[in-house]
Parts: sequence; structure tokens; C-alpha cells
Amino acid sequence: MRLVYGRHLKWLGAIDNHDHPWEDNYRELLKSFNADFPHLVKVLFRHTVEPQHQFRMKTGYANFQPIQKGEHLSDSVDGPVHAPIGGLIFMPLYKQDGNDGFFIVSKA
Repeated sequence: MRLVYGRHLKWLGAIDNHDHPWEDNYRELLKSFNADFPHLVKVLFRHTVEPQHQFRMKTGYANFQPIQKGEHLSDSVDGPVHAPIGGLIFMPLYKQDGNDGFFIVSKA
């Protein structure tokens, strides 16, 4: 996972190539939001879910927070879901489609 900055968005064609008077300020602000996040990660484990699982993450977790093997991370219709390994937790944005519950990653 890599952070995307203005120059990358310009290169991808997602934004116009123009200079905004506050561009440097916005770039630094975006960097500060992600300062503690790893720039590249290796996926160690993926927990998949289906609607019938009634998957619910436990509250209080933040992306890239360290977790321990055996930690109670979520609940489903089948009961508690515990981390099979330690690492950093990454939780995708919740949406109706898709089947990614959470990932356990490490810094690459």
C-alpha cells in the first residue's frame, strides 16, 4: 500500500495538472494524516466474510494498530473471531459488496 499524493493523482489523470496556491499546504496536511502508517505492507492473512456470517468488528480498532495472536477481533454468527497470527490490523472500508473482513499485515 502506498500513499497517493498530488503528483501521483496528476500522473494518473485523476486531477488536472495545475498549480493551486495552497497545494504545498494540502500535500503536507495529507502527509501528516498518514505519518504513522507504513508506506508498503505485506499481507499475512485475509479474513473473508459473507452476508450470512453477520460479521461485526469489535469497536476501538484503528488501521495498522498492532494486534496479538489470539486477540478477539470480531464476532460472527459462528462466535468470536480471534487473530490467527500477530501483526498489524488493516480494515477495509465497510460497504455492502465485497467479502473482506480484515487483513493482518506487516511492514514490507
